[in-house]
Amino acid sequence: MRARFPSARCLAAVVHLLGAAQHLGAVRRSGDAAEPRHRPAALDRPADRPIVDVQFLSHPFDVAALERSIELARTIAATKAMRPYVKREVAPGRALKGQELVDFVRNGATTYFHSSGACRMGKDDRAVVDAKLRVNGVHYLRIADSTIVPRIVSAPTMPACVLIGLRMVEILTGRRQRRADA
Repeated sequence: MRARFPSARCLAAVVHLLGAAQHLGAVRRSGDAAEPRHRPAALDRPADRPIVDVQFLSHPFDVAALERSIELARTIAATKAMRPYVKREVAPGRALKGQELVDFVRNGATTYFHSSGACRMGKDDRAVVDAKLRVNGVHYLRIADSTIVPRIVSAPTMPACVLIGLRMVEILTGRRQRRADA
């Protein structure tokens, strides 16, 4: 059943974005019963497929930041300037506070499928991918998408992915890409 609203002029939505998430993703093999590891072991059994766990909202800061963003939206909506335009809060509802609000954040949040940082690139022991985009511990596998970015970019992810793809071309061909304005 479709939700009915009295008028399109009466409806507004505030989208809360978590741009600097603190949680770290992990990789494990499908055959492993152990905890996920940030640097996968070599996949020596063909049946063992890598499983990426982004561990969404596993860091307390991430939940607190989204909870604070809802409180900030409420504060803005309650200002004198907004009063003529705001009738009521539909979701999560003014009654939700404390643990109920935390539960709303955990149950209502989604990733929009931009899993940036799930297999982050770096030089430390927690990095999954090295500077040549190779997956540590897995032969002949490279990653060239937004999952290797240590922190999600504060802009659309597509341009960053294009640059990562161009870098992969340079790595695989051994040739630098020419700039369009050169």
